[in-house]
Amino acid sequence: MLDKRCKYKVRETQDFYLFIKYQQSHIYYAKYPELNRVVSTGCIYLREAYKKAYEIYGKLQTPDTVPFIDRMMSVYSDDKKRLRDLKRVLTFIPDVKKAEQITTVRISKLQQDLLETGMSGKSVNNYIYCLQKAYGIGFPEYIPLKYTPTYRKCFPVNKFYGFYSKCNNRLNYLAFFTMTTGVRLGEIKLSYPVELDGKKYLQVNGTKTVNAVRRVPLLPETEFCYSQIQGGFRASLYKQSVIEAGKLCGFTEDFIEENHIVFHSFRKMYKTLLESCNITDTWIEYYMGHSQTSSVKQLYFVAEAADDSDIYPKVIEALKKLL
Repeated sequence: MLDKRCKYKVRETQDFYLFIKYQQSHIYYAKYPELNRVVSTGCIYLREAYKKAYEIYGKLQTPDTVPFIDRMMSVYSDDKKRLRDLKRVLTFIPDVKKAEQITTVRISKLQQDLLETGMSGKSVNNYIYCLQKAYGIGFPEYIPLKYTPTYRKCFPVNKFYGFYSKCNNRLNYLAFFTMTTGVRLGEIKLSYPVELDGKKYLQVNGTKTVNAVRRVPLLPETEFCYSQIQGGFRASLYKQSVIEAGKLCGFTEDFIEENHIVFHSFRKMYKTLLESCNITDTWIEYYMGHSQTSSVKQLYFVAEAADDSDIYPKVIEALKKLL
């Protein structure tokens, strides 16, 4: 460790601190708390010292010095969704400390544990794929689950015309908010109303795709619903929201179950409304928060900066069908 003649701590990063050891020489030293090491960078200029400190850190980051779980996490450091999936699956095998402990038998047991939680076969395969990629070697004898994809349908949108006039509780307001904004379930708490050039929008700060951050036209009634649904819901109430909305429009729970209608179906209703007013696919993809399907669109279409003066009234007109 540095002695008491260390002048001061210059700056701190996520991986290390930079120090000046002596006032006379001004040589920068890097301290790596996680590795319990202090190393001289041999540099007297801050920019060079930082570059050197990171090079040193990379050399110190060997399999012997970095915990196994941390090495696995680093595989998905730039992919938030995969990292979240990996963290969840690791909670089912908390005692794993070394690569050798992840055997085919262990993976088969993990698969069974995930299925018992009610997770779909697709999700189980996805979680184990995350673990397999982070593991780096793979499980030669592991056989992924075979499953039949479930095709989720949507309520007939025209049956929901005038839905807002029937709303009488938070569950109904939640359904209306989603079917008039198209937000994903995880984006509800990341959204808030804004006003630009006299037009109301919902600012959505989603994370699922590169285009998940977006602004969508907002009805005054939808803004009211936003104020009523603050505070969140338990997961079970999102399903109840679908049932309650269906009842208001004459659909039974059996119909909902048979057609695999879920809360995400309200997002599909939003897309159907946008298509009904002949909005271009590029704008629909933007409002839905999808990644642009064309490389040309990615290069030349920036919806935040584009003029939506012609698009905005069309969207508002389509959404008003639900009032």
